[in-house]
Amino acid sequence: MGKKFPLFVLDNEVKEDNGKEIVQVHFIEKFTFKKYIEDGRNVFEKTIEAFQEGDETLFPKVSQKLNFHVRPKAINASDTFEFSNGNNITKRTFWANKDLINELIASYINEENI
Repeated sequence: MGKKFPLFVLDNEVKEDNGKEIVQVHFIEKFTFKKYIEDGRNVFEKTIEAFQEGDETLFPKVSQKLNFHVRPKAINASDTFEFSNGNNITKRTFWANKDLINELIASYINEENI
């Protein structure tokens, strides 16, 4: 979570033909989630609890507004693993919530324009 990486942000507009046109490109040299490491740790702990309880419904959800959540990330429906309750479930991974990404990008772009 503390890792810094380059990020390109493309602003686009929808054209009359419903296509999209890139109107601006921002480059963020050192994008990071470091400021939100505790939120990430909290979601990780809730994920461990889901495994300990054997209850996949306990995985953190985007609707819980925890800045991060767990959701399926599989090649296809048969890309599964055996969960702690014995059921085969679709592989999962951690995701940053869209609102968090938008907030971080806006703060970097605002710093860029100061």
